[in-house]
Amino acid sequence: MNPLATAVLNRQRRQAEDVMMDAGRVLTRSADSTDSHNRPTYTYTAGDELACGVKVARNRQATDAEGNVVLVDYQIRLPHGTAVTANDRFRITSRYGTAAAEVDCEILGAVRLGATAVVINVKEITHG
Repeated sequence: MNPLATAVLNRQRRQAEDVMMDAGRVLTRSADSTDSHNRPTYTYTAGDELACGVKVARNRQATDAEGNVVLVDYQIRLPHGTAVTANDRFRITSRYGTAAAEVDCEILGAVRLGATAVVINVKEITHG
């Protein structure tokens, strides 16, 4: 199978970004210090707002990094080349172009890099 020409692939990536009608921020994790039990504590730093596509998960089961089956709330498409890891978090800031109550989410499982977008499965954070 022949790979797509660079111009075609770039056009498809632009088209994918054009239909990302939501917005959010990658919350990059960094080790802050350790707690009284010598376990690391982390802080999350919000990056620049970027376009994304938020979809409520239909098949809600996914596998996390440890191989456990967990329930997913959203599947989020990010622009191709977005720097995000499974240790980061994601904050949804607007839906369909309208500002909404911000929702912080934990990334579940692997970050998937597709031909036109980066895809993450997330679960809303309901605790500290």
